[in-house]
Amino acid sequence: MMIKEYIKEQVLLMDGAMGTYFAELTQGHYTLSEPANISKPELILDIHKAYIEAGAKLIRTNTFAANPYTLYRSIDEVKKIIMAGIDLANEAVKGTDCYVAYSIGPIGEPYDIEDYEIESTYRKLIDIGLLKNVKIILLETFSRIDQVNQLVEYIHEHGPNIQIMTNFTVNQHGYTKVGVNKEKIIQQTRQQDLVATYGFNCGIGASHLLSLIKTLDFDPSKMVAVPNAGYPDQQLERMVYQSNADYFADTMIKICEEGVRIIGGCCGTTPDHIKKIRERLNTFDFSEVKSITRMKRKSHPLKPLHNAFREKLEKNEFVVAVELDPPFKMDMSQVVSSAHLLKEVGVDIITFADSPLGRTRADALLIAAKIKQLTGMEVLPHVCLRDKNLIALRGGLVGAHLSDIRNILIVTGDPIPSDDRDEVKSVFNMNAISFMQYVTEINSELDKDTFYIGGALNPYSQNMDVTIERVMKKKEAGASYLLTQPVYNDAGIEAIRKVKDKTGMKILGGIMPLVSLRNARFLHYEFPGIIIPDDVMARFDDQMTKEEAEKVGVEIAVALAQKMKPYVDGLYFMTPFNRATMIEKIIKKLDVL
Repeated sequence: MMIKEYIKEQVLLMDGAMGTYFAELTQGHYTLSEPANISKPELILDIHKAYIEAGAKLIRTNTFAANPYTLYRSIDEVKKIIMAGIDLANEAVKGTDCYVAYSIGPIGEPYDIEDYEIESTYRKLIDIGLLKNVKIILLETFSRIDQVNQLVEYIHEHGPNIQIMTNFTVNQHGYTKVGVNKEKIIQQTRQQDLVATYGFNCGIGASHLLSLIKTLDFDPSKMVAVPNAGYPDQQLERMVYQSNADYFADTMIKICEEGVRIIGGCCGTTPDHIKKIRERLNTFDFSEVKSITRMKRKSHPLKPLHNAFREKLEKNEFVVAVELDPPFKMDMSQVVSSAHLLKEVGVDIITFADSPLGRTRADALLIAAKIKQLTGMEVLPHVCLRDKNLIALRGGLVGAHLSDIRNILIVTGDPIPSDDRDEVKSVFNMNAISFMQYVTEINSELDKDTFYIGGALNPYSQNMDVTIERVMKKKEAGASYLLTQPVYNDAGIEAIRKVKDKTGMKILGGIMPLVSLRNARFLHYEFPGIIIPDDVMARFDDQMTKEEAEKVGVEIAVALAQKMKPYVDGLYFMTPFNRATMIEKIIKKLDVL
């Protein structure tokens, strides 16, 4: 029987968690349950049967995390685990009227793995299910709509009679980890005629999911709700969920009253949770189901903030950005005085790096907000993905928007210095391209008052074809402009010209004025991505006074800027040691403002 026929007059009750229940039964001695399809098949079979005896009418195969990246096994080994998992689920439902859904979970995507490799792996997982003649494929706990849509189309093309279920995971505010909101999930998935069901699983508890569902307009013949048992506590390196079966079951019935016809349990749920739900469903009155047509809240959109930097770039007017270093210590007087000077000069925007070289400085977002408040200038904080997970990154974006910051530069970030790695760990929850996609999703909800996203470009990349490919990915992800690493020769300028010609991206050419021979040597030998030619270094010597060396640095910067200007949309000056007066001299000689 098709799922849509089953739920016309009754609720389809799915099973509960496999992974956390397996961990409970084995006292946490196993990290993942999937390999147990081969090593402990009797236990997996018993878990399936326990859920069926509790009242579940759909069980999921124990294959959620069965992929080469999560299990660190070859695709052939993974195939054996999946096929065994499907066989065990089919064995469990023999003699019953229960459905079996082949579960495919998201692949944790390392930032150095290309999308096409991940997509190819998903297709191989799907092909295993097709080989086993599965009737239902459940794509669960996903975050990206585009990814799910690709997989749905592939399944339909190669198994047109397969029923496809798609579940997304969101936080308590209704967003996936890549920034897609619940309304967009429902809207776009609802338009996807190829899916049998759509909905939400994992991520949050039943009460929070109920609150989200109350705000949604959905198709009751397709909606799925499979929350966690709640939120776990960590005990002796294990995540332990409270026993709350009665509360969970009561809340799931309230979800049914909102019109949802397919429910179940995710992390932390057990056969006891499913049994309690079944007991309540046996007396559930469908006349209590509410209309699911929601009245949309009236919104009062605010007028977007004026963004002079964005306006100039989009009008193809030449712009000048200047970078100031956030302070190391609790004193920002020099940064403030430099910002005021740059405002008088007419600089379009001030940008702040986010702890470059992995050395701690004041938070770039906070300093940018303070300078904007004090000077009224446009600011461009760098958002470095090295140091913060997605929770902190999103929190920073919210705070930035509330602080009237609309320009951000997204960079992956320099590595942690080797001498600090024992104490300081990198995060890299996302890479620059994936976070640009995340911010673009947020922009889609902000109407016109959006972030103007920039990225970084290294003109001295050894493989220019790869660089151009990455620039195009950044452009597709939502970046509108690039700031380059400092350039000191014709080769760097030529590389910028080539990237611009091939991609059409707006580019601000980077110039970091040199202040001494020692400074030039340090940048060349210690700073990744910076190459200073011998003829440039030869302009300095150790006997120069500070004033003489600075004069040479100004001359070099002016000459580079004049050569670069025909091929860029603006200039990006990195202020050496916050010497804003040096930038002032360069800009006045160039007459670009």
